[in-house]
Amino acid sequence: MEAFSLNTILTLHLFFLTSSNIKGQMMQSTNFSTPQCLVLQICPEELAGETELDGKKYRRIASYVFLPNSKPGTTISCPLNYFQESCSIPLKWIKDDSGKKLQLNSIDKLNKVILTKKINTIEVKIDILDYVSFKLFDYFNFDVENNLDKFRGFDCYALQSLFGNVKFYPPNPSWDYKKTNPKLGNFVVLTTSEKLPDSIKHWAICLGEDFYLSKFGRSGEGAQSQVTIMNLEGMKLLYDCKLSYTAFPKDKAEPWSGFDK
Repeated sequence: MEAFSLNTILTLHLFFLTSSNIKGQMMQSTNFSTPQCLVLQICPEELAGETELDGKKYRRIASYVFLPNSKPGTTISCPLNYFQESCSIPLKWIKDDSGKKLQLNSIDKLNKVILTKKINTIEVKIDILDYVSFKLFDYFNFDVENNLDKFRGFDCYALQSLFGNVKFYPPNPSWDYKKTNPKLGNFVVLTTSEKLPDSIKHWAICLGEDFYLSKFGRSGEGAQSQVTIMNLEGMKLLYDCKLSYTAFPKDKAEPWSGFDK
């Protein structure tokens, strides 16, 4: 019975991917999709495009987003960068190759992002804090690219403040910094010197191993201002940083209260 169900799911999945013609579509699959969960899957062994910053380029880690589909047991999937450019969660559409908006009819229950890692056919869940899973979904639900008047300038520091439940306050961030190796769920800053926080150039969250999720650039001010997964070496190269620190929200730090420019 289990084998039959799996074959049925794969057949339906294949049919949908063939018929929907979403740009950049790969023959991907996940074991973690539910009506409540958007899945962000990391595939470190696959080829991915590059992120460019000030003339420097570095390879992104291949990542895919899975949305529940109206056909039971199937998903809608696309690369992470395409999802950010061509999908609106609150408006419930995703674009196909021609730019036509396809209606998303099965995403009303979404409220969190499940992070997974897949190598060959083995997919495992990344056990990030539930709070971060909910807040990452909140970020995607902001629909930043379609609301630039409200979110113009939203950057890597704003994203990690959201994840850390710390008030967004650029003049004096409410964080402490330690020279320790980051662990899964830790926040990381890249710096040009030991003078903190003035020398911080980039913020990211550690997803374990050598995977870091961060936002490159400021929304509305660059072509590749997206959430991206990359290794530490790549982020250091793009931001010309040689030092990194683990960042911790200060005790009694004011909580996140929105993006106030």
